[in-house]
Amino acid sequence: MNKSLVFSIIACLFLCLCTVTEVNATETSVTLTIDEILSESNPYEVNVGDTFDWLVKYDEAQIVTDGTDQWLFPYADPSFDINGTVGTFSFDLNKVFPVSLMYPLHFTSSSLDGFYMLYIFDMPSYINYAGGMNQYICMDADNSELYRGSFIFGVVSPVPEPSTFFLLLAGLAGFAGFKIMRRR
Repeated sequence: MNKSLVFSIIACLFLCLCTVTEVNATETSVTLTIDEILSESNPYEVNVGDTFDWLVKYDEAQIVTDGTDQWLFPYADPSFDINGTVGTFSFDLNKVFPVSLMYPLHFTSSSLDGFYMLYIFDMPSYINYAGGMNQYICMDADNSELYRGSFIFGVVSPVPEPSTFFLLLAGLAGFAGFKIMRRR
């Protein structure tokens, strides 16, 4: 076999792999707005009207349809993660918390539109709770409400996996090598 044929085969294989590699990881931006401060205690130093960005990552293949509702159960999704801030408090569910409890996420037409229930335990004092689909409540250890807020769910965007980028670059390199060898 001559070199140009070998390069041609390699380039075609890599380009084919790039096109068939499935990217299921998805990110959705979520904006939390503080609507009310219900206590004189303000541990996260927030004000009414403050907004905070959260990022929710999940695998679209894990979304389950039940009648007209669509749900994702985080415990069944190894890629699931939420990270964000509330005032001075920042978190990453997969990296920071020894204990966090997440009930299903709700979707409409495959777009995230609600947290059914989310408990984020900020040990040892406070519990951030997202419930009622798009409502946010922060309580202290005595179950007294500190803040209320609301969520706005952003646009879903696919997240290419690192292997996809590698395959694409390798395919392009192979194709470039083929072109260079063919000119000689």
